[in-house]
Amino acid sequence: MPLRQTLLLVEQGSREEPLAVKAVLGCGVPCEVEVIRHDGHSISDLLAPDGISPQLIILEISGPAGRAIPILRELRSHDRTRHMPVVMLCPEQPQAQIRECLAEGADHYMEKSTEPATYIQHVSLIARSWLALDKRPEQYLPTRPPEAFDGEN
Repeated sequence: MPLRQTLLLVEQGSREEPLAVKAVLGCGVPCEVEVIRHDGHSISDLLAPDGISPQLIILEISGPAGRAIPILRELRSHDRTRHMPVVMLCPEQPQAQIRECLAEGADHYMEKSTEPATYIQHVSLIARSWLALDKRPEQYLPTRPPEAFDGEN
C-alpha cells in the first residue's frame, strides 16, 4: 500500500480553494491536503517540529506574484521546508516577477487558469507530477550549500 503523502496548499486571497482541494484529492496519488490561509502573519508556527511536514507546497496567489516573496523567503529559511518543492500557482505575471519568484526559491511557476475545469486539471497535474515523480528523500538532501560542491569530483 503506498504511503500517504501531505500536500500543503498555502492560499493567499484565492477563491479557488475548494477547486484546488478537489483537484489534489482526485489526482490519483494518495495524499492529504493541509490548507493555510496566509494573511500576512508568519507560518513558522505551523511548520514547528511537531507541525505538518508536507512533501509538496503549492503557493496559490490571486494577485501579483511579488506578494509571495516574503512567504518564499520564510519557507526557504525554515529547516523543515528549505528543500521541499514549492510550486507557485498565480495569474499571468510579467516575466520579471516570475524570475524573481524562482530566484527567491520557488521550484516551479504555473499560470493559473480562470476556467474552473482547466484550473482543476492544472492543479491535479502539479500534485500528480510532484508527489508521484519527484522524490527528495531526506537522507539524500545536501548537507552543504550547492556551491560547496563546485569543483569537487
